[in-house]
Amino acid sequence: MDKFKGKYEIILGFVTLVVSLSAFKDELSKINIDLGFTSISFAQYFLYCVIGFSLCLYFYVVEFTARETKIGHWKFFDYLILFAYIIFVFILLSPLLILINVTIVKSYNYFVDKPEKEKEEIFSIILMVINGLSILISFLEGKKLFMKRQDDIKDEAEINQIREIEIAKKLFEDAYYSQSILEVFKALESHLQKEILQKNQRAPKALYELLSISQKLGIIKPEEQNQIKDLIKMRIAAAHKTEVVLTKADAENALKFVESLIRR
Repeated sequence: MDKFKGKYEIILGFVTLVVSLSAFKDELSKINIDLGFTSISFAQYFLYCVIGFSLCLYFYVVEFTARETKIGHWKFFDYLILFAYIIFVFILLSPLLILINVTIVKSYNYFVDKPEKEKEEIFSIILMVINGLSILISFLEGKKLFMKRQDDIKDEAEINQIREIEIAKKLFEDAYYSQSILEVFKALESHLQKEILQKNQRAPKALYELLSISQKLGIIKPEEQNQIKDLIKMRIAAAHKTEVVLTKADAENALKFVESLIRR
């Protein structure tokens, strides 16, 4: 939850700042920005920023919540996050975009002496190009952030897989067989998540959804399903401390099976 909080504190901080500025809404509404094709007040600009950041935060929360459910593997949520990143980058670029628009309007009015209708046509073309470029930059930067996020998730899954296997081996050597099986199973989950992500698919957190998608993508072969079922039974026995006694052979077989999957 701390990682979740850290990602969005910049959005919450900005929204808090804008809300605090609402005490000066009358003063801000009197300050108008001439963009050439239209004009907006500072109050309107901050309102649009709040709406945009609120949408970003909403999309992030929806994706974060859905990740733990049966629908968490739907590709739709990747596009939702990509759209949130594009909005986020566009809002961050908006002060620069406004400054460029205002500078062009002032400079053009100062240097060019043309009929009003011709001015408007040229203004429209220039500003359309600028706004189009800003949208394109927002899309490219948003996509770059999204791809970095995907790479970070893959790296995290791989690091978890390595760490969990090492812990499982250490527990096995110390004769903690039940605990070793639990760590082996965690390593299996991390491995499957990494492999699913490598195939450009969303990796759900829910166990049976994770196994189902892994089977469909060929990560788990049909002949390995019985071993997976046995591993699940051992994991349940270890986690809930049932009457089933887990032996050294059980832990060794689990470790060998998962290691063979990882090396494949």
